[in-house]
Amino acid sequence: MYDDIVVAMHLDGVIGSLDIVPDVYESGAYAPPQVRADLISVGASGGEFSASIPVVTSTSGYPGALLGAPRFLIEPPRNKRISVGIRSLADPVEITALLLSPDRAARAQTTRQYAADLYEQTPLASWFNDLQQPGDSILFFVRPTSGSIWTAGAIVFFSETDNTTNDVTIVSPTELQTLSQPAIVCASGWGCSVL
Repeated sequence: MYDDIVVAMHLDGVIGSLDIVPDVYESGAYAPPQVRADLISVGASGGEFSASIPVVTSTSGYPGALLGAPRFLIEPPRNKRISVGIRSLADPVEITALLLSPDRAARAQTTRQYAADLYEQTPLASWFNDLQQPGDSILFFVRPTSGSIWTAGAIVFFSETDNTTNDVTIVSPTELQTLSQPAIVCASGWGCSVL
């Protein structure tokens, strides 16, 4: 048992992601673990800020998963640099981002493919060619591209860097109902939800 596994591995101060994978059963398979992402941002002065980010998935395969389309709001004033963080899980996924104006008109749409176990952090401008405006919303749809829907998902977050202080804030997505009629995400079973 470790109080801090990163320190125990002598990786303190290293930027990246760390997975803890359960032992494989004798049959060669393992049950999907519960997944939660804890993001830690270390400031120049040594202070830390952390946030728990849910897994985004099109099924209820992960306890605590965010079902449906996670939403991010672009808030004024625009004095921040915004990056989009994507961390795919055990299977490849396709992620579609939809940029909506305050009246819910679509300004732009981008679709990207991600291999399994991939981490990427890119400027928001690279997704929409800097078309985003304060008050806009961004929806992310995560879909599996392989046959295994139970281990397909992604962790999606924003990091906002203040242009003056260079302080970083981690922004967690919120769930948004995007359909006018309720949609049954899964028919039956533990963790099923109706949006």
